[in-house]
Amino acid sequence: MVTKDYYAEIHGFSDKINTLTPFWSYTTLLNKISSLMKNYSIREENHISSYLPDDKDAGLGRTASGLPIKHYALGNGSKHILVLGGERGNDIINSQAVYFLISYLAQKISNENLDNILASYTFDFVPVLNPEGYIITTSAIDYYIRSSTQNQSDIESADYDLIVSLFQKYGEAYSKCRDENWSPIHNSLYSYQELFSGIDEKCIPKEYKDVMNQVGMLHHKHGLPYETMCNFVSNGNGIDLLANKNNEQLFKDIDKALKAEQCLYNNDVAFRNVPISYPSSKGCPSKGKDIDGNTIFELENENLAVLNYAKDLSKKNHSIIFLVSSCINPKLINSKNYLHYKEGKMNPCGPFIDQKNMINHYISFIETFLNYLEKIIQKDITITISKNNH
Repeated sequence: MVTKDYYAEIHGFSDKINTLTPFWSYTTLLNKISSLMKNYSIREENHISSYLPDDKDAGLGRTASGLPIKHYALGNGSKHILVLGGERGNDIINSQAVYFLISYLAQKISNENLDNILASYTFDFVPVLNPEGYIITTSAIDYYIRSSTQNQSDIESADYDLIVSLFQKYGEAYSKCRDENWSPIHNSLYSYQELFSGIDEKCIPKEYKDVMNQVGMLHHKHGLPYETMCNFVSNGNGIDLLANKNNEQLFKDIDKALKAEQCLYNNDVAFRNVPISYPSSKGCPSKGKDIDGNTIFELENENLAVLNYAKDLSKKNHSIIFLVSSCINPKLINSKNYLHYKEGKMNPCGPFIDQKNMINHYISFIETFLNYLEKIIQKDITITISKNNH
């Protein structure tokens, strides 16, 4: 059963409840995982791909801006359980949920001497498959919080109650997009996007200069409104990783629209003002063009990295027997088992408004994963978790 101490860690609060941030920056997330590595046999995997033989810090691969796609592993078995988080840039809490899963699983195995699991299985964790999108979204939200609270320090020093009130305002504006039932107009904005008026690529930390440049290019080349950074699904190229597949009919529709000097827009109610005819914040499947200017399929680095990893495992007679994803694309890997887990809310910031909702999200993710894991292992090992044991 989950202990009180670990529940408190998932809870994320202490006696100073009003000073805790509701989400973490990309750097904070990585630092938290690094702290786990000091206490448990979690390792950071680098130089794992024969496709990147000279890059010893690439993790699972590198994004177009050169960011490593961080990959962490627990165990040494030939049967791999791959956990992907953050395929979409705005899946902030799902990446955090992966962190709590790593922490819980490592503690459980260590405390209950379940090392036999690690001899048969390798748990592969990719908390943020799309680090560029994660950085873009969190940078925009950080800007919103600091500009609204006049707090010039980073987001993690902001008052929690003030942040909650800002997200309530954001949530209310977000829900209005259902009522703002106008036809898509290029560069028109929804109410929730207007809250980010005045933002630009300069809100992105200087350490991610290449990501900053990519966002600036999307704005200047395609006229993508900066305000959409608050809810950025795509990577820095403006390609939605879950739409990044060879859809010939969609490409024909895109080309038809472009030749008529029109935009093909998203169907998603919250993104109806965002075109998918060219790289944008959501839905665009590819940036590839042939010599005649027709849209063709081009696999993004992030998806290619996962596919290359699966090929490398196959060469070693290893296999991915279970793939877990918060926003799974079944065509990514033909794995034997899938866990299709979704938060269930359109508003990516919704869980931040309610502390209990956010906690239950993490608990539910771990609980669901463990239920599937027990079925796979099929041994006399019971790994349980309870929301009520706290």
